[in-house]
Amino acid sequence: MARLQLIHWKESEGLARAQELRGLGHGVQYEAEIRAALTLLKEEPVDALVIDCTRLPSHGRAVAHAVRQRKSSRFVPLVFLGGDPAKLARLRKEVPDAVYAEWSDARKAIPHALAHPPRDPVVPASASAAKPLIAKLGWKEGT
Repeated sequence: MARLQLIHWKESEGLARAQELRGLGHGVQYEAEIRAALTLLKEEPVDALVIDCTRLPSHGRAVAHAVRQRKSSRFVPLVFLGGDPAKLARLRKEVPDAVYAEWSDARKAIPHALAHPPRDPVVPASASAAKPLIAKLGWKEGT
């Protein structure tokens, strides 16, 4: 039995998906508030992080970046389930060592991710690193 953490943005759906993962024989922790979920990941490490991409795949990308930028969670396998393939294309380029599958294939995708954890995980650059300081502060040129 693997210990998983589920990331999902709609609580009612997240609870249902967590129950679905438990039905596959996994221990699942789910926290609807994302900051609390990332804190929980730091305090209670898991075997894999499952990110639902059926809603807000760009948020899933941001979570993946945050997880990979932390040394404490960098080697946790990432499993992205669901989502529009066209919207996931950028994420696949930025985090190619994650596992991508549909929810119907979760039974196969999660064990695959657990069996093949990232040995040299890709650490995406911070989205804010490319911005000049003026833009980060919200100032306009010439002010």
